[in-house]
Amino acid sequence: MKKLIVLAMMLGFFGATGFSQGQEIGLCKNNKTGVYIFATAAELKTDKCPNGYTFVDINQIGPQGPQGPAGPTGATGPAGSTGPQGTQGPQGVQGPAGPAGQTGATGPAGSTGPQGPAGPQGPAGSDANCVQLAGDTMTGALNVPQISSNSAGASLSISAANGTGNGGPINITGGTAGTSSGGGGGDINITAGQNMPIGGSGWSGLGPCGNVNITGGAGYNTAGGNVTIQSGVTSDWASPGNAFSTVLIQGGPMGGVNAGGSIEVEGGHNVSTGDPSDATGGNVWLNGGNANGSYSGGSIILAGGTGSPGGGVVISTNGTQPACSPSNRGMLWYIQGGAGVKDSFEICAKDATDSYAWRALW
Repeated sequence: MKKLIVLAMMLGFFGATGFSQGQEIGLCKNNKTGVYIFATAAELKTDKCPNGYTFVDINQIGPQGPQGPAGPTGATGPAGSTGPQGTQGPQGVQGPAGPAGQTGATGPAGSTGPQGPAGPQGPAGSDANCVQLAGDTMTGALNVPQISSNSAGASLSISAANGTGNGGPINITGGTAGTSSGGGGGDINITAGQNMPIGGSGWSGLGPCGNVNITGGAGYNTAGGNVTIQSGVTSDWASPGNAFSTVLIQGGPMGGVNAGGSIEVEGGHNVSTGDPSDATGGNVWLNGGNANGSYSGGSIILAGGTGSPGGGVVISTNGTQPACSPSNRGMLWYIQGGAGVKDSFEICAKDATDSYAWRALW
């Protein structure tokens, strides 16, 4: 029975291994182990096997029986290794361009490149009034409407050159009117800067307004330099008569009220047109500021300096005492007496009868 099962298994194996129906097949059986092996073609011809084997003639393979039912699917084996990559396929048709992206941030400025070689110098100009530039120094006539510093808040300095002897002066002159149509002379305006708050209104961040400082030169083992402010010369041909120029030192207004005090120094008065030999001396006016509404006006305060002894206020008069009249009403006159003579101090005033006379104060 066991031999038949083995033979049946082998016959089934024959069908699975590709033997065709009617083909002669022989086996060689191992006499010790009982294992069968296929006989070679030469062994089939002689019906003999190698020593230790017995030839078994199976004759011909019978017809193949019906196929049995399929067995259950076995477990999935492990995934094999990835095969080599295939060749790249042809490139597809290019799609339409997408919308442009936003502009990126500007990168940092690159370093300044090396300065190129200087070009050849041009021919000398023929205009003597052109500005000559040497380094940071300009010489000649400057024909521009404005000179400004090169950045916000930077200072602007105009300096004359130092000399090996005397130092160079600075001359600022307003323009003279032309003769073809006449006109007024040009002004010279020196104005300090205005202060401003943050944002242009309010009080935040306010600093002081700019000052106008005029200072004479410092002396080196000498007196310092003078500061002279002089009004213009009045022509003896000025019309009408009694014309004069004025130096005015005026305190600033308070808002829209001109409440500042002032000092007015008059130039010489011409007496009559066309006579250069006659002139009336100019007056000096010390004016307290005018108040607004019911508030008090400004006073004139003459104060001597402190010291040991302290300074006082000295009244000194020169020349001949004029007659007291409405034109000099309120004038004070001090006369120093000679040896053995009392000093006198008088005021020009009007009494109740409207008579003008010098009244003794001392």
